[in-house]
Amino acid sequence: MKTYKEPTVRISSMKKYQTYAKNIATMFEELLLSQITPSIAQERIITFGHTHSSLEATKNIATTIKSSLKDAYVDGYIECDVFGRLKAVSSKKQTSIQNYLDAQ
Repeated sequence: MKTYKEPTVRISSMKKYQTYAKNIATMFEELLLSQITPSIAQERIITFGHTHSSLEATKNIATTIKSSLKDAYVDGYIECDVFGRLKAVSSKKQTSIQNYLDAQ
C-alpha cells in the first residue's frame, strides 16, 4: 500500500485500505500466498459475505482480493490465475441505498 497507494490517495482512502488489509489478513491468516487456490479464495469470500452486513462490503473486499491476487500473479509471487472467477457472494442479495432526502 505504501508504495503504490499512499502517495496518491486521500487519508480516508488509506484508512479504508488498511481496514481491508486487516480483513484479508484474518481471512487468509493460516495460508501462504502460494497455497491460495480459486476454491479457497471463493470459500473465504462466501464466509465473509455471510458474516458481514451488506453485499456492498462483500463486493469491496472481493474486488480488493482479486486485485491483490492479480498483482501477485503479475509480479510472479503466484504461478496461476487464482482471481479470474472469484465472485462476491453475500446473504444480503442487494445493496441498500439510503436516500436521506426521502426521510420522513
